[in-house]
Amino acid sequence: MKQCVYCDQDKPDAEFSFEHIWPDSLGGDFLPSFWQTDDVCARCNNLCGLFVDGAFIRSFAGMAEKVADADRYQSLTSPRAAPLAYMGRITAVPAPAGCVAEMWLGACGANIIHIRPQHDETWNGYVSGDPKAKKAAAGRVYIALTSKEVFWANVALKSFLAHFKRSERFLINGAVQAAPGEPPIIASLDRNTAPPGDLAVIDAVLAAGRSGAFMKNEVLVKTNPADRFLPKLGIALGYKLFGAPFLDTAYGQVLRRALWERDDAVRETLPVVGVGYFAPESRGLFGDMLKWPAGWVLLVKRQKDGVMLSVVTPSGRGMQGLISDEPSLVAGLSPDHDEGTVWITVPPLLQAVGPIGFPEYLAHKLGTMSSPSLSAIEAQLIDPTTLPLCR
Repeated sequence: MKQCVYCDQDKPDAEFSFEHIWPDSLGGDFLPSFWQTDDVCARCNNLCGLFVDGAFIRSFAGMAEKVADADRYQSLTSPRAAPLAYMGRITAVPAPAGCVAEMWLGACGANIIHIRPQHDETWNGYVSGDPKAKKAAAGRVYIALTSKEVFWANVALKSFLAHFKRSERFLINGAVQAAPGEPPIIASLDRNTAPPGDLAVIDAVLAAGRSGAFMKNEVLVKTNPADRFLPKLGIALGYKLFGAPFLDTAYGQVLRRALWERDDAVRETLPVVGVGYFAPESRGLFGDMLKWPAGWVLLVKRQKDGVMLSVVTPSGRGMQGLISDEPSLVAGLSPDHDEGTVWITVPPLLQAVGPIGFPEYLAHKLGTMSSPSLSAIEAQLIDPTTLPLCR
């Protein structure tokens, strides 16, 4: 038997699973063991993946962060899949009955239309709806390439295939063949057999693109998509830093209540200390000094009488959450925590750096000292203006 750090229940060892404290899809796989734990039960792991991590990752904000600066790591010789930009629900023309039509943009503005079944209201605010939806509910997705440049066609198609793995996939202006005798990887759109409702949406999007008209879409934005995400991180990191005694502290219990409280209004009354994603000070919390191209910067530092987690997003927004202010615990930390420790994970590269001292990170960013590990990541940056033109 052991205690789950998230739900605080004692459960058999067999009911525990490996947990990425920092989510896998935001680069958690590449971080060292400090950001991983096996002290979370499988039930909490699944619930947090869906309703806590997922609420942030699959929000409009989370999707926008994935796109920020991702092209800085594109390969000039071997085009890589790139994140798609989510543009919201298409409202200019009705979606087929019982369905939602969503628009995405790929490389060089490739038009992508995803038509899927309408999901439960629980998933409002989640891009593409219910993340648990089976393949039958994954819908149909169509792409129209907008560049004749082979490089960008490759990027757009690789990105399309990587993002929409379960949906029926169609290329509006062509087809992508597999090996001879095999069905196409992406079928060509056949207007004679395609659902009429799908064609109405497709034609509206293509007409707007040809005319240069702005297509007004609907985006469902959650007020603070990280309002349970930050407390989850605080609990896991508090346990990593202080062990089991942290879980029984007054603030540790506040974080647990914030993690599991589903009512937004009630959760806002809890004395959680931090700065959320859409807080007014989020944009100016660190300026651009600490951000890393397409990377998530994670800083753990003792500040006054507490230990804080600071997160700098790829776009430069700042989020902060208090981990602990328990004097008996905070006082026992090593002096290294006064300076702070930084990790950077860069999902487009499938690489991470850290732990490194915060002064080292600052010195590298200011150009007063070169950090070998950071320089190795920087060496893979490219100047986006050297990429082929969108023709």
